[in-house]
Amino acid sequence: MPNPDDRKTSMSETTTARVKASIRLDILVGVLLPGSRIKLQELTDRYEISAIPIREAVRELAGEGLVELHAHKGAVVRGVDIRFVRNMYDIRSALEQMLVSAAVERLDADDIDAIRTAAADYETASNAGDVQAMLASNARLHRTINTAADNPEALRILEQGWELVLALRFRFGFGDDRIVTIREEHTALVDAIERRSIADAVAITRAHCESACRDLVQQMKKAEFQ
Repeated sequence: MPNPDDRKTSMSETTTARVKASIRLDILVGVLLPGSRIKLQELTDRYEISAIPIREAVRELAGEGLVELHAHKGAVVRGVDIRFVRNMYDIRSALEQMLVSAAVERLDADDIDAIRTAAADYETASNAGDVQAMLASNARLHRTINTAADNPEALRILEQGWELVLALRFRFGFGDDRIVTIREEHTALVDAIERRSIADAVAITRAHCESACRDLVQQMKKAEFQ
């Protein structure tokens, strides 16, 4: 016979996960800006839910590096600056080069089709000016590659705090030629993977991260964000 306590625990975990996803989205689209205080009452009103799952979700997000907990100030969305962005891209570049080098020989035909579909979805979203869909399809493309490397520890490090970078991209947008460059880099990466060229895939991945970092930093500087 099922234990009622197990059911309550499962429901609580599901609610916390849902709230956590909502807070993530609010950070991504700029409802909650980096450095802003997370006010419990505002979130309970916004999500129409009790404070308990919100507190738990905030604690989990703090463990992932998205939120900082202060003794007197409470929970705050982690503050970011240009140095933070450069550091995050340095980490991402190193890890993704390692992951793509391991993934090239592992990716099968279905994986390559999924990567190609994600690249096509990115182009469709960029034509429509849908930044959120662009970020989602780009993430799907890279996640397919990175997951194939079979290194979950590296994936956890890779995702730590990355939503803050995505939030900055959502907020500041792209340079004039950046979207065209991203499409070209995606096409080149798919081609390198299909040819099973580890050297080319690694070089393209490195260039992709470096150009993304330069563009975001330039966009932030244009907005006088230091």
